[in-house]
Amino acid sequence: DENGELEPPTTLLWVRYFLAQHFDKLGQFSLALDFINAAVTSTPTLIELFYLKAKIYKHVGNLKEAARWMDEAQSLDTADRFINSKCAKYMLRANLVKEAEEMCSKFTREGTSATENLNEMQCMWFQTECALAFQRLGKYGEALKQCHEIERHFFEIT
Repeated sequence: DENGELEPPTTLLWVRYFLAQHFDKLGQFSLALDFINAAVTSTPTLIELFYLKAKIYKHVGNLKEAARWMDEAQSLDTADRFINSKCAKYMLRANLVKEAEEMCSKFTREGTSATENLNEMQCMWFQTECALAFQRLGKYGEALKQCHEIERHFFEIT
């Protein structure tokens, strides 16, 4: 500026992040990816950048790539339950059920399977996404089991 003060070095990073969000919202995905890739190149340790990159791929419709980038975000902070849950959800949307169960097992009780533990905790978002993934995979029996468990939770609640 006119006082000779320089912008903080993170200014360009956040401008790129904002522009990536902006172009993603406008549906101009290649521009959004250009900006987020530039941001990731400059700061490859910021979870939010990988999270946004996964979100852009989700909006493009490339769910496997979205899950891959969300897994990359999750790997930067393995103790963060929010990003872990988001990663599991992205994996389920990409029909990667086994990988999603493994992701959730990081925060479930040892000695029982993640699926059993999540069922016991009435984690209905996971069961709903599992049911939908099984349906897309043509595993209708497994999908029906998940739906039955969800219904059972509602009966227990009411």
